[in-house]
Amino acid sequence: MHLVCLGVVRKLIILWQNKGPKTVRLPSWKIRKITNSLLTLKTFVTNDFPRKPRAIEDVARWKATEFRQFLLYTGPVVLKNILSSDCYENFMALSISMRILLSPNYKQYVEYARKLLVYFVKSFEQIYGSQFMSYNFHSLIHLPDDYIRFGPLDCCSAIPFENYMKDLKNMLRKNEKPLQQVVRRYEEKCKSGNIEHNSDIKKVKFTTKEPNCYFSTQSGEIVKITEIVSPMTSNNKIFIGKIFLNQEEMFVSPVKSSKLNIYNVNNLSQNVYKWDFSDIKMKMMIFHFEGLVTAIPIIHS
Repeated sequence: MHLVCLGVVRKLIILWQNKGPKTVRLPSWKIRKITNSLLTLKTFVTNDFPRKPRAIEDVARWKATEFRQFLLYTGPVVLKNILSSDCYENFMALSISMRILLSPNYKQYVEYARKLLVYFVKSFEQIYGSQFMSYNFHSLIHLPDDYIRFGPLDCCSAIPFENYMKDLKNMLRKNEKPLQQVVRRYEEKCKSGNIEHNSDIKKVKFTTKEPNCYFSTQSGEIVKITEIVSPMTSNNKIFIGKIFLNQEEMFVSPVKSSKLNIYNVNNLSQNVYKWDFSDIKMKMMIFHFEGLVTAIPIIHS
């Protein structure tokens, strides 16, 4: 969370705004265009995300989850044709490598993610200058080792803990000895049996309404749900929907987007088909932007 989202991604945005070399700073009209684009994408962000995109001018107030959303989902869409080709490819190297390291589905690409991170750090220094390098950038190169040791980076991310901070603060009655207070309150809860046990896996919600009506199948189709049926003889839902007949690469560098199940799609089928829940591979987020329809898998689905 602090290394990538609040560290590197925040620095990139600030450099584009006004702190970077003149060669990378964006004119005010491009900043406004990024903001307008982010606000346009708000309606396409699914209910899996606690926050919707907001103006890039408000970046000082962005939370870590907003930087993450920008890095993995909205940024690759809105920055295309806004950043220079060098800056965009540099950003995409970070975006793709983090998508690989956050997901359990791309274990075979971990060493490639390492190469991308090395490329990102080296090309960042060339584009932005060594004066903007920090310890965060060096630390990026070691993230694949954390993946190998702990699994997908969400397993050791601070974001879930950060979301629990409010509960910890509510356990405190005074400023002195906070750790001891938390331990005592937790012990009291254990003895009273008043503990909620929550699954580590967030349930993914599908509906027939935008934007929560898209998924990809195990066989590679991208589906728009038109109906969800609950058979009386089974607890398993049946999903009825249409498929996008055409799938094209969203980008080809530094890797083909199809390797990460990211596509520009079009031509929704007239016929409808049905799938069991076990046929679903990932929930998809569909962005309609500047005449293109882009399908991006939601990592934690």
